[in-house]
Amino acid sequence: MLWHHVHLSHARNDSIDLYLSQKSGFVDLITGDDRDGSCFWASRIVGSVSHIYFDQRRTRIPWELIPLPEHCNIPEVDTRNKEAIAGHEPTLDDMKYQIANAMNRTIRDRGFSKFIKKHIVGTWRAEDSTLCFGSDGTFTITGSAGPLPFFPPIAGQWHTGRNMLYLLDKKKDGGIRVAIVSVNETELRFHGQTGALFYIYEKTA
Repeated sequence: MLWHHVHLSHARNDSIDLYLSQKSGFVDLITGDDRDGSCFWASRIVGSVSHIYFDQRRTRIPWELIPLPEHCNIPEVDTRNKEAIAGHEPTLDDMKYQIANAMNRTIRDRGFSKFIKKHIVGTWRAEDSTLCFGSDGTFTITGSAGPLPFFPPIAGQWHTGRNMLYLLDKKKDGGIRVAIVSVNETELRFHGQTGALFYIYEKTA
């Protein structure tokens, strides 16, 4: 049997491997790191591979169809046969947690936080929101910032730690943190949602 495989980069030079197999109304999902023969997690989610995209703009994923590597037959955690409550099975939106955990597991870039701090300053836009990060550590958010959880503050102070972005309100007594997948001169990438692997902002200034 052939599996859908894609190599996903994160931080600056780190990566994970994602394998998907279509079942009847379900997708088997496996994450690992082929560089060292590691297999982290296997799960079964409700949905279809055809409904999974690279980003929120529904960019197609450059899948390759290959046999599952031998090391992926023995994942560290396998929940595919775990009994689930009908109507509460994992869905495509739950992919982001498994991918995020795999990326956290494989991050080796100790300088990524400083890299984020340097490159995130500026204005970033997606279809539904704009993020502005000042060099003085302040930020503003306009619109509905889809990948940011728990209704983030619309203005306040920002800082970074490891691969996390911290957004604190103006009083610095509340806020959120969110993982950054990668950032460069033109693109800021967060984990996606509802079948999108990533949520991408483009730099405008």
